[in-house]
Amino acid sequence: MIQLIKLNEPDVLSQNNTEWRKQYLSYFNYDGVNYTKKEGVKIPESLVKKYNSDDIKEQLLIETNKKCAYCESKMTHITYSDIEHIKPKAHRPDLIFEWGNLTVACEKCNRTNKNDYYDELAPLVDPFNDNPETCLYAFGSIIRHKDGDKKGFRTHKVIGLNRPDLFERRNERIEKVSVMIDQWRDENNHGHKQILYKEILKEMEPDKEFSLIVKYLLLAEKII
Repeated sequence: MIQLIKLNEPDVLSQNNTEWRKQYLSYFNYDGVNYTKKEGVKIPESLVKKYNSDDIKEQLLIETNKKCAYCESKMTHITYSDIEHIKPKAHRPDLIFEWGNLTVACEKCNRTNKNDYYDELAPLVDPFNDNPETCLYAFGSIIRHKDGDKKGFRTHKVIGLNRPDLFERRNERIEKVSVMIDQWRDENNHGHKQILYKEILKEMEPDKEFSLIVKYLLLAEKII
């Protein structure tokens, strides 16, 4: 997980979110603290999915470099990406159309225990409002929480940032970059060596898959 920057809210959302929110919350009771869905009513699917428009999703994919906001897997070339509510809509229906609460996630991160977990006093890492690296770091292909950091611990445990399928794909990235590092170290021509070095640094840029993993590999190898 890396820090992300929120872009401008799409017009379709800024022009409609107040009305959509009003309509959606009409299906809930609110006691001043919690929202509970009214008994015996069914929320129209067409209303629930108002946020799932092409314009909104396109802007979200730009923000995340077409990666999952949590595990950094590239999505669009191998799977469908899901619009994700950072604070789950089951617990915060008032934020269902809130631009700052929307991002995109891979199917597995979106459908983990994250959607069941909500604690305002013990939140998970928000990749837009937090810098994940204050809580998390990479040790090889493993995402770990920094010593004693409960927020980081909750985040990688609840979302499942160390799933077996992620290990395999991260190891492939580590192997690719390790080969590049070996080529750089073995190169004697100064000009060519500089080119190889710049290519290595590109591998940890935000648009690259598992860029956090690569960054900590380069730190461990004393490349940066």
